[in-house]
Amino acid sequence: MAVNNPVLSVLVPSRERAVALKFSLDSLGLARNNIEVLIWVDNDDPQVDEYRRLFGKDVRIKLFIEPRVGYRKFHIMQNFLASRASGDWLYLWNDDAYMDSVEWYDTFIDFASLSNPKEEPVVYNVWGQGSNKNFFPIVSIKYFKLLGHTSEHCICDVWVRDVAYDSHIQKTIFGIRPRHRKFGFDDDKLGDLKDNTSKTFEVLISKSHHLGALSHGVYQGKANDTSKILDWVRKSSNRGTRVGFVGLGKLGLPVALAIESRGKNVVAYDTNPQVKQFINDKAIPFQEEGSAQ
Repeated sequence: MAVNNPVLSVLVPSRERAVALKFSLDSLGLARNNIEVLIWVDNDDPQVDEYRRLFGKDVRIKLFIEPRVGYRKFHIMQNFLASRASGDWLYLWNDDAYMDSVEWYDTFIDFASLSNPKEEPVVYNVWGQGSNKNFFPIVSIKYFKLLGHTSEHCICDVWVRDVAYDSHIQKTIFGIRPRHRKFGFDDDKLGDLKDNTSKTFEVLISKSHHLGALSHGVYQGKANDTSKILDWVRKSSNRGTRVGFVGLGKLGLPVALAIESRGKNVVAYDTNPQVKQFINDKAIPFQEEGSAQ
């Protein structure tokens, strides 16, 4: 038995964190939100029996016990799980992350309804809240099928972030902020998750300069992915209407933003340099007479 028509598939490789992962997944609201989860666990994991006990009989979870590949090949685990997902959206999740409320999904689904994940490559940024930081990207199934992978490097979030940003397919969802029990991000909450897994990761980082994230091969791989997406955008008629605006005043700016909010691509020009600051500050000075304040 499987989840009926899940919109979202959560991908989460895990090691020696069965209980922590249970807390993490509970915070997502799997039953309430009809979420599918795919978990990779190494077959030599000391807690493999605990993973089976906690997740093996949950109809919302697909548990894969696979030969260990190691953190340097984290992307292999993510791509394996993505290839077996049923959802239209793939959430690259971590076993040391959690949400404050299961209602996060309501905000996500409102935004997701503006895109067609089966027909266009889209990456949602739920972490950055307006910045380009994107530790837990949500990618459309079209993105995965178009490229054949989510990432080709173990630092999957950086890879996806850079490709999405450079190919102009990244969109921000405001109002969702995952917690992350690493690097002191949540010292006012649960604090860092210190265990064998985190220690292994720290050793790898100290020895290999972000695990090679800046190598020539990684740059070239990300450039290839960006090129594929941009080529698809140029050729595809499925991306929807492209709209151009000349003049972003009292009428033009609100209308342009309204059209963009419905998932369309908008390119606009105005001679007033202040308009760019209005958009950056998310504070539009124009108010239609008679409209609600």
